[in-house]
Amino acid sequence: MRPTLGAILYLSAAALSTRPVAAVDPWTQLVGNGFGDNSNEGVGWVQSFNGFSYVALDRSTGSTGGALLYRSSDLTNWTKVVGPGTGTVLSNSITQIIRMTANGTNDLYFGTISPSVPVPAQVYHSTNGSSWTQIATVANGYAPSGNSSIGGLAVQGPNLFTATVNTNGAQIWKSRLDGAGYTKVADFNTGLHLSTGVNKNINFVSYLYAASNGMLYASTSHLVNGAPAAPQNGFLYQSSDAGASWTQNTGVGNGFGDPNNWHIACLLEYRGFLYATLNNSAQGGQLWRTADGTSWTKILSGGINDARNVELHHLSVSSGLLWVATLPQPGFADEVWRSSDGTNFTMSNLLGFGDPNNSSRFPSVGGLGTDILFGCRNTVTGAQVWRLGPLIDTPSLQGWLATNRLHLAWPAMAVGFNLETTTNLQPPRTWTQPTNTITVVGSQNTSVLAPSAAGQFYRLHRP
Repeated sequence: MRPTLGAILYLSAAALSTRPVAAVDPWTQLVGNGFGDNSNEGVGWVQSFNGFSYVALDRSTGSTGGALLYRSSDLTNWTKVVGPGTGTVLSNSITQIIRMTANGTNDLYFGTISPSVPVPAQVYHSTNGSSWTQIATVANGYAPSGNSSIGGLAVQGPNLFTATVNTNGAQIWKSRLDGAGYTKVADFNTGLHLSTGVNKNINFVSYLYAASNGMLYASTSHLVNGAPAAPQNGFLYQSSDAGASWTQNTGVGNGFGDPNNWHIACLLEYRGFLYATLNNSAQGGQLWRTADGTSWTKILSGGINDARNVELHHLSVSSGLLWVATLPQPGFADEVWRSSDGTNFTMSNLLGFGDPNNSSRFPSVGGLGTDILFGCRNTVTGAQVWRLGPLIDTPSLQGWLATNRLHLAWPAMAVGFNLETTTNLQPPRTWTQPTNTITVVGSQNTSVLAPSAAGQFYRLHRP
């Protein structure tokens, strides 16, 4: 359990009457201009593994070559580990990157997506992050015919699960962690192992997720020319027997009953709940959660604050916080949101990080230790990588009097902590947030109050 109390100060102060102003988190740009080539226009995924941060880059339309993968151990010096000049050269884009570091093994995987290039979907595996082996091969039992993209990857126990995009009906495959023994465990074209039988409209498994309770989830949709479309809304399938049989999650039903909920984009657990982000191009993206896998509650809708956020795309948990990256309409800029309780969210960045051209197709947010990374797509100047951190989990609160004013200060990297005050520490205590403006000065959050004879206690608290 992370500490929620940073410090308590007893000071004589009275709150000013100004309205609260939310402080934007102090993000800094790590990489710009597509790592030196603005044809590397977007970041498709960020992931951490064995002390390294990995960033997958997408090429612009019409440019030659496939996706690139860079990594760094210090967030300053970056090395290309996939692409020209390495042992692995791709002709298509990288989709989800997953890691598995349990049972004494260290495995990193990524799949490929081919929105416009007729190259069969591929899965690559590495135990060190620098040398890669293609494992979704005929020799390993995999049949690539018609599988143009990898929709999702998940590790559950000794098994790797691979989901595909296929115009004849999406598929889910199961193999060992090293890729041996590929076996098809679900096929929407034939109804294989599906309680609902054949449904050829489901040609896209958009995400796979292995939950801590042993359930394996697969979110599905229908694609036309690479975009979600009628007649299929978002379903969620689940398997409790390592892929041997699949049933439809009744709580999600047909897109939670909304015909505009095209598909679930991401699934992740946080504080005892399973969260799901959704695409809704009519009213804006949504966020739902469940504690039991059956009863779901809508947490966010309308694209959080703007319906142009058509999808709440990617989820990540880092430094005790839940992070959400939005997928905007073309011409609308990227947003990153955070929450310390899973219900109340704060926008973390300036819109588009101050650049309206930062508008991503596959926005990804992830952590490396106490740092948060976000990858942007920018069709003008090239892909960007932004950093927030290192975050502080046990911040100190300082206070002093100067020019007849009470000054409070605490680290700006204490993200998710609120300044709270009370007049009495005896139970029952009631803590409230002062209504004073919070200003970032250097590396510190600061707040200035007018002193009075009334005693006040102050603390930093993460809900």
